[in-house]
Amino acid sequence: MAKFYYFAAILVILIVVAMPLSSQQYSPHQALYTGYTPVHIVKSPNDGTIHVFCAGKDANYNGQLDEGDEYPSWLIITETEFDGEISFEAEEKFEFDSFFKFPSGVEIFRPGFDWANDVVYIPFDGVIKAFDMIDFDIHDDQVAFINATSVALAGGHLLLTVTPGADQVGKLDVLNLTSGQVLQSVTAKENVMQSVYYQSSKGISIAMLSNGPYGESNGVVQYGAINHMFNFDLEDEVVVGKSPNHMIFNNGKLYVSVNGDHKIVEIDVETHETRTFYTGTIAFNGPRDIFVSEGKLYVATYQGDVRVINLETGCVEVISSEYTRKFETILTQNEYLFKLASYDDSYASSNLVIISKFTDEPPFDESIVSYPLVGIRPTGSYYDYEQELYHVFCLGDDSQSPSWWTIDKEGVSTNKYTFPLGSLKEPFKPAIDGENRIIYIPHNNYIASYNLDDFAIDDPEIAQIDAVALDLAGSHLLAAVQFDGADSVIVLNLQTGLPMQRVYAGMNVRDLKYYTQFEEGNPKPTISMAILTDKEESGSESQLMFGAIKQNMEFFTLDNTVDVGLNANHLIFSQTLQSLFVTSKDDYSLHQIFLTDNSIKSTRLGTIGAGYPGKPYALLHMIWVPTYNSDVRTFTLDAFNQQVYLEDILILRHQIEQISMQMSSSMQMINSMLFVTPYESDGSYSSEVILIGINPSSVETNPRNVNNDLIYPNPTNGSLAIVLNDDRYNMSYIRVDIFNQFGKFVFSLENIIPSNNMINLLLPIENLASGAYYITVSDGRISKTQPLTIVK
Repeated sequence: MAKFYYFAAILVILIVVAMPLSSQQYSPHQALYTGYTPVHIVKSPNDGTIHVFCAGKDANYNGQLDEGDEYPSWLIITETEFDGEISFEAEEKFEFDSFFKFPSGVEIFRPGFDWANDVVYIPFDGVIKAFDMIDFDIHDDQVAFINATSVALAGGHLLLTVTPGADQVGKLDVLNLTSGQVLQSVTAKENVMQSVYYQSSKGISIAMLSNGPYGESNGVVQYGAINHMFNFDLEDEVVVGKSPNHMIFNNGKLYVSVNGDHKIVEIDVETHETRTFYTGTIAFNGPRDIFVSEGKLYVATYQGDVRVINLETGCVEVISSEYTRKFETILTQNEYLFKLASYDDSYASSNLVIISKFTDEPPFDESIVSYPLVGIRPTGSYYDYEQELYHVFCLGDDSQSPSWWTIDKEGVSTNKYTFPLGSLKEPFKPAIDGENRIIYIPHNNYIASYNLDDFAIDDPEIAQIDAVALDLAGSHLLAAVQFDGADSVIVLNLQTGLPMQRVYAGMNVRDLKYYTQFEEGNPKPTISMAILTDKEESGSESQLMFGAIKQNMEFFTLDNTVDVGLNANHLIFSQTLQSLFVTSKDDYSLHQIFLTDNSIKSTRLGTIGAGYPGKPYALLHMIWVPTYNSDVRTFTLDAFNQQVYLEDILILRHQIEQISMQMSSSMQMINSMLFVTPYESDGSYSSEVILIGINPSSVETNPRNVNNDLIYPNPTNGSLAIVLNDDRYNMSYIRVDIFNQFGKFVFSLENIIPSNNMINLLLPIENLASGAYYITVSDGRISKTQPLTIVK
């Protein structure tokens, strides 16, 4: 009798902070119970049936059905509809009487499918068996007595990978299905895992994936075209890294999931060029099965999420997350995403298929997004709770001076101060004394202080020091200074203006941070300091020097040093997490230094090319990392403050250096966020920042409310009339931006001059699909957003 597995929808609530402009496009829909350890899902190209193969449970891996064990099973997933709601059921169709054969030490199930005859070939211990996919019965239980780890169909042949034992050189057997004879064996590498049969410009071709000796970083792909099945060699080889586990072919390229190195390697079989995409996973939670669809690479991970890599830009998105499960493989079916949870977070066998549904709910909600105009190259910002506004500092360029701006809660920007030409440094790392309303700014060859209320010089020359970064330590100012081969942090007494001591700061000092550390059993915090620097003057390897200030500010040294990647650029401290965080540019990483034991954990951001990280921002148990990939990547830690998860990605339209936030009075909600964007996405200078108002209660009702500006669209031909009823608009410059329903920027129309407070536009709707959009009208100071529907 067939078994049915059904489970109502599971809702997973991960985080309460609202995130507009998010790329998250799936929401939890349903979970299905299956047999233990679901490891493979496939959709029949003939009748559309979704097949799921479960490896069962062999607790002690002895190949015997002991008490508590379960044999493998074969299920199908069917779709039903009730009252307009789609749901799914899992029905068991076949229970096997022995365990599947896997590559040594890895439960990766690789059957071969003959869709022309609806037959699946499955490797068992010492034998290949064939099963009918229509009748769900045995087709041939003795196809070949070969102890294969994987099966692939190649016309009238089976490609069988065979490994004699762990860390032994394997082979590829070519089995003729008509004669049952092995036509030839091709030598593989140690621990061969998989083969792929594909068509290239040179003809029929084969690729083999070998793990190499376990624990070593020498997994290999052998590939090439063949003349016939009787005699061929695979002449091309690529070393892909540590513990590769899955390989596919798509559109002239092989894609290899490299679990140990947390990356996907792309191999162009025509040009032999390779590219690497880092997934941002860590520890033993790397990438698993993969597939390509519409220019995007979907990656199942043991981190408990699905990641999507844009093959054109290299940008990584997290589209679905259930962090208590480990996903081996995934499948898309219309608007649904099926994720096979092979194990739970403790690596015990799981028995769930988790289904997410593509959602068209706009991420804006009631958020207001604006693009206030500021000076050229905004580089730093700070939210001032006393004045309830953002301070923004801009570098300028060769002809325009640096400037200081404010942005109020309505998004209105005002130029408050102009600095001497070329006097601000990049990156911009001042020290802010909010209590005394002073900001200390490092200029070329001197440090000056400014009043945050009057926007005027407080002291034009605190010290004649050419600092690259500043921080406050009580009544002392810490200044990081680069000298030839002997960098220092100078401790300045702000009361006397005199230096108290120099602290050695390695080579090419980049940043510094004064912080208080709490130790178990000690109610008093320990004052401490961290210095970000390089290990060698001419090298790119960076290090963090940190530790307690044991005596006083006049004499101390830092006891601890840890490596923090290549060309590190920013350093922050999280009081909540009791950790230091460092970003490094050349290896695109986020490093967390746990102050409880001085250990370090590094996480790849998943950016490439010029997508360097900007200054991270710590918020409770989350870390926000802006990047020059024109996005922001948010990370969260588990309940034990141990595992870093890539939670989400906010897709924006400019390269981002820094984030500032306005929190609610309870400090539990974000009222607004400001993204400092020195460059456009193409690298040209920017003169605007991005302001997002998340909590609508933080925006006062005023004459600039969007409801006073009337929009009259004709959705059938794209004509649009906008009446601007607020006389405070700058009518000499109006900009219109269009976003799709997921907050992704579509296009903009600039330099529009209204006539009698009215704008008449013709939108290029030939490039747009019918649906919901958002339109933002801005003059650089006032900016409002509201829905827009396009019908074609």
